[in-house]
Formats: sequence, structure tokens, C-alpha cells
Amino acid sequence: NMLEGSKLSIAVWVKPEETRAGNYIISYNYWNSWKLNLQTENKPFFTVATDKGTVDMDNETVQSVPNGDWTHVAVTADLTAGEVNFYINGELTKTWTKETKGDGLSGTIKPYTTKLPLMIGVCTTIDEANTWSWSWEKVPASWDYFHGTLDELQVYNVALTAGQIAKLASAK
Repeated sequence: NMLEGSKLSIAVWVKPEETRAGNYIISYNYWNSWKLNLQTENKPFFTVATDKGTVDMDNETVQSVPNGDWTHVAVTADLTAGEVNFYINGELTKTWTKETKGDGLSGTIKPYTTKLPLMIGVCTTIDEANTWSWSWEKVPASWDYFHGTLDELQVYNVALTAGQIAKLASAK
């Protein structure tokens, strides 16, 4: 499965409308495998769950993704090397390592279980999804979803290099 394994990169253009903790960009298996969202203070926030543990990380830069503006956000995870990198508009903003975050940044991503598999712009469980009437007139109150616009979302089963991320960010 390309969404599991030991390497992953996510790249996306985002234009948030508001600052909120649950601005989910993409999630796989709820957050029981991995997810990327904008957290409070509009910081990119990535969670990865591996066979060695679960790790939460952000890029530590307040308002790095401002409301109303297009921003390129990328995260690369190389669990073989024990490293996760955050990029904003093609520039490296934060690196987390196994030494700073522990053994969760090693091993392999936990496989899909009984949550919802891949979801774009939202994060929820199968139980919550089953309670919704699937009418687009009302968004389920219990779901966390992205308030804004997403474009050119890309997921890779490799850890992209800094040069590759810069090229993606300059392509718009």
C-alpha cells in the first residue's frame, strides 16, 4: 500500500478562510496512520502513527499559512532516516528527528484498520460517517474539515528532496 510503509510526502496549495484547530487537509485511517491539518495559529500539523508509536509535530511558525492567501505546504517523512520536514512555499521551516521526537519516527506507518481510509479535506471515523445522511445541505457537526480551498494535493510514497519541494512550490 503506497499510503503505508516508511516514506511519505504530502504537498498541497491551501487557502484557509479561518483559523481553527481542525482544519484537516488530508487524513488516512483517521489519524491512526497519518494526517495533515492546519492547527491553531495556522501552523501545519502532521501526525504519524507507526509500529513504534504515534508522533504529533508542527512547523512551530505561528501564522505561517495566513487566511485568505494561497500557501504551498509540504511535509516529508522518512522513517528509515527518522526524520520529518515541514516546508512553506518551498522553504524548509522545521525538521523533527527521532532524537527530538522519539522512536515513533521510525519503523513503518500503521496499516489501515477500521477507521475511514483516505479522506481529503476532512477527518472523521466510520461511526461518525455512518450517522450522516450524506446530504450536502448540512455538514456534520462532529466532523473536522478544511474551511477554505485546497488545490494540487499530491501524495508520494517517497520522501521528496528539498529541491523537489521547491520545484512544486514554484510551479503555480
